[in-house]
Amino acid sequence: MDSLVSLRSVKAAAVHIPFIEEAQSKVTHEMESMIMTGLSTLRTTYIHSRRSYRAYRETSDAVEERIRNAFDLSRISKEVVSKANVPFSYISRVCEQDQRTSIGARLESLIEEMAACCIKVYTLEKILKLKKDPITQRSFLDDVMKVLENQPSSAFWTSLGRSLEKYARDAAKGSTFLQQTLSSGYPRLLRLFHEFFAKIAVHSDTIYTQSQQSPETVLVLRALSTFEALYLSRSTTRLNEAVSQAFTGGSRAPPGANEGVAIARAVMNELDSPRFDPLLMLAVTPQQILNGEVAT
Repeated sequence: MDSLVSLRSVKAAAVHIPFIEEAQSKVTHEMESMIMTGLSTLRTTYIHSRRSYRAYRETSDAVEERIRNAFDLSRISKEVVSKANVPFSYISRVCEQDQRTSIGARLESLIEEMAACCIKVYTLEKILKLKKDPITQRSFLDDVMKVLENQPSSAFWTSLGRSLEKYARDAAKGSTFLQQTLSSGYPRLLRLFHEFFAKIAVHSDTIYTQSQQSPETVLVLRALSTFEALYLSRSTTRLNEAVSQAFTGGSRAPPGANEGVAIARAVMNELDSPRFDPLLMLAVTPQQILNGEVAT
């Protein structure tokens, strides 16, 4: 398709446009009125700078605690074994699969809680920016920034990135099982963070595309670089093995059509999992393909 067709040019849709615009204007106006009314009636003591700082700290501490629990394999193992009703020293393949399931569920819950806390911080910041001290006429946000030495949202992202990096790194070092689980399943982990960025986008203007990545997204995904590096290393190893297998016959028996198909299938398999993320897919794609060096 060379060009997109505007809905306004479709007669069946065009007749409803005035009604839609009027409804949109009415809803927007009512929402703005509700927000301003709420702010005007909100008691100043509830958003005093000290109270706001305490609220921010409680939110950040809650996020750190949830991140710690999400990567706590010892606690996960005890819960799984307790449900399986077997001795803690006995970890079967069934228990290991239950552990993987539990890790996935914890990470999904973590994303939900991270999104909720992030939205709270951005909402608090907007309120503090609008509300002013009745005497000095200075916004409460200015007072909070003196304590945090930054905007609450920026401080939140810094704290989030630091906590993710610390507990993810410690978990990878302390448990080979957790390291293998999260590195082999890195696309799934990355997809969860896609959901996180989508949940907070309206509140934070977070962007994550191939052409543009918000600093916040870079900060968070950098914290997961240990698992990404392991995933890319294994992907490269699998591709190299496929190529080596095709050339086992040496110069006297060069690879034929079947070997070429096998290599192509291996490449497609490696590109299938990360296809939802343009940056990961670019990292997985063999350099020879990117440079156009693959023979046809």
